[in-house]
Amino acid sequence: MRLDQIHHRREYEEFQDSPEGGINVSYLELIPYDGAARSLKIPKDEFDFDRAFWDWMVSIPDIEHLKP
Repeated sequence: MRLDQIHHRREYEEFQDSPEGGINVSYLELIPYDGAARSLKIPKDEFDFDRAFWDWMVSIPDIEHLKP
């Protein structure tokens, strides 16, 4: 997904069951302008994001704050 295609971001946790037991996985999701296009889900625990990434991420509107 190109930068100019990102419309909103979302952060959430998703429960995932496994043979060892269930866990909550934290995600960042980048949602495109085009509703037919797929969003990009990034598992937060699998990456070590730096300050520049988080500064950029919070500059993208959070979809949860836009809901009435």
